[in-house]
Amino acid sequence: CLRVFKEDSTLKEFPQPFLTKGGTPTAIFIVGKNAAVDDMIGITDIVASLQRYAGNNPFPNGLIKLDDQITDEQLYNNDVVIIGGMCANNAAGKVYGFASDCTSEDTPGVGKIRIMYNAATGKSVLLVHGYSALDTTMATRVLANWKDYNNLFKESSTICVTGTLGNMIVKKC
Repeated sequence: CLRVFKEDSTLKEFPQPFLTKGGTPTAIFIVGKNAAVDDMIGITDIVASLQRYAGNNPFPNGLIKLDDQITDEQLYNNDVVIIGGMCANNAAGKVYGFASDCTSEDTPGVGKIRIMYNAATGKSVLLVHGYSALDTTMATRVLANWKDYNNLFKESSTICVTGTLGNMIVKKC
């Protein structure tokens, strides 16, 4: 079974485990090869935000990968950040277990930031997705500005974002 990730973690340590405390990236960032342009912009915003946090510690090239460039071994044996749900990103489908309805983990009008943990490998996956491209964009904006939501991140494994880009409502799911 590909679904080995469990939701038994919180975002309280974010940006760890995706960056070391010294700011060195440890994660692979994955976006769907056929994803909306908004997903591409969102993953770039998140990486740029983490780069600012890391300060003078430069990020190597090649941190962002397309879903068809990632093997199962890489997915399960690395900390990963996945942008887009099962309809937009095959890596998300592997983590969630490929439901017959690719929107089964999504709710219209809601973007989600969800951390899951692989007990077998000790690695984490951070899924950022929504029912629509707009929903995913709202979630990527929250994650790119994670310091503004740090108190909420400390309490939950899943953050929900609703509203509009100009008036986002961010809460524990």
